[in-house]
Amino acid sequence: MSILFYVTLFLCLIATAIFVAGYIKGVTGAVADHRATAETAIPEEQDSNYGLAILAAVLAASGIIAMVGFVPEMIYAGPFLAIVTATMNGVAFFVDAEG
Repeated sequence: MSILFYVTLFLCLIATAIFVAGYIKGVTGAVADHRATAETAIPEEQDSNYGLAILAAVLAASGIIAMVGFVPEMIYAGPFLAIVTATMNGVAFFVDAEG
């Protein structure tokens, strides 16, 4: 096994832990919020400023997918992009709880 394998495995474990912790926090918060406000209407969504981040993520994914055809080493970038995506989804649960 190469060092790249162990680094990837370590990053996957960290990403999984962050995602699971965030997911548990998000679900328990949603259940508690639903119990507290079960009779009220669903609140309207506030304006968000995530448009630029979403665009950057789409461009990064598209670029990596396109570069795989030209640079064979970029085949390793896809899994790392997936690791970062899972980590950021877990972090989003914690950030949402603050807002």
